[in-house]
Amino acid sequence: MLTGGLIADGDRLEKVVKRLVAEIGKVNPQAAAMVKFDAQTYNGVRFHVVKAPIEKEDQIAALGEQIELVLGLSDSRFYFAAGRDAAKLLKDAIDKSKYAKDVPPFQMVLAGEPLAKFTAEVPKDNPLAGKAAETLKKSGKDCLTLTASPVPNGMKVRLEIQEGLLKLLVNFNQMQKPATPPQINSGVN
Repeated sequence: MLTGGLIADGDRLEKVVKRLVAEIGKVNPQAAAMVKFDAQTYNGVRFHVVKAPIEKEDQIAALGEQIELVLGLSDSRFYFAAGRDAAKLLKDAIDKSKYAKDVPPFQMVLAGEPLAKFTAEVPKDNPLAGKAAETLKKSGKDCLTLTASPVPNGMKVRLEIQEGLLKLLVNFNQMQKPATPPQINSGVN
């Protein structure tokens, strides 16, 4: 998972986050100890990292022994990543954001195949999610995009659903039915 955006005062947000973790530390010192402030700086963005152990076996298979949460802050930007090797994911996003020119104020892109694949693995043996992941992989067009931009006295919202995801939604009921063997007529009554 990855998100980011522009903020008015990154230093102020950083102070709030540090105070919040200090308060959590008063109640749960172990939880606060998982937080490492200023773990690294990348292109002017300060990384604050949480690494939490994962205990359930089916989640370990999908995520690894621990989950990494990274909050990246600068004076005017924030980033948040969660998952396996979240810091690397965040660095890639920071690098790519340098070249973005015309970016809407809000845009969310959800890729269906990785989500279905993850759902097939956690919890284990989810055949319906496995079928969905395979269907979306074949289509290659599995994204849902939500974009919002301001207009006078309101907001314009656009929802785009790619072809593969639409086909999956249309055929979802069919996927839930177990395969039935064809009926063979022996000719004997």
